[in-house]
Amino acid sequence: MSNRLLTYNPETEVADGLLIMGVPTRAAQPQPSTELEELELGSAFLEATSNSELASVVNRILRHGALLAGRPINPQVVQHLGSRLNRAGQSVRTLLAPPAGPSDTDPSEAMERITGAELEGLSDEDKEFETARAFVRFAMEAGRLAARAPWTHPPAAIATAAARVAARRHAPGLDFVQLVPGFRARRAIRRQSFA
Repeated sequence: MSNRLLTYNPETEVADGLLIMGVPTRAAQPQPSTELEELELGSAFLEATSNSELASVVNRILRHGALLAGRPINPQVVQHLGSRLNRAGQSVRTLLAPPAGPSDTDPSEAMERITGAELEGLSDEDKEFETARAFVRFAMEAGRLAARAPWTHPPAAIATAAARVAARRHAPGLDFVQLVPGFRARRAIRRQSFA
């Protein structure tokens, strides 16, 4: 059965898009500098050589997402969402790294799964750059959604919901198994919100 069917929740569907913590999520209205920022951040993502540089790029992307929303992101949400996006970024960067020896797996197929786009016919560098741009769009959308969420909800829940919705839109093949808290973690979050 398709993962999309398993994750479908009709209670979150509205006419314009999805609800995240009770707030409708509409597609971001593109601003003139968005594409240029996306290109610049995609290049910075590819050039990051350490985890601290990657974390810096992710924070820049989140700030840009908040600018698109026109609201600041709760600092606690930034902490939760930033750690999720850092792990996702490390996974994408591992995928983009050339294998040390001969490999049976084709990184192009994994890149196409992540981006949800056909990358056939592009050079290896262009495939890497398109995958980096897909990650930037995903992280930017997660930041925009997190900024629009009410501050009254638990930060971990906002970060999880924002990452899931953004991944559906911009990185459908990104594996969120490790990024989404398990049952016990979700139960602890619910208990904290009602305490």
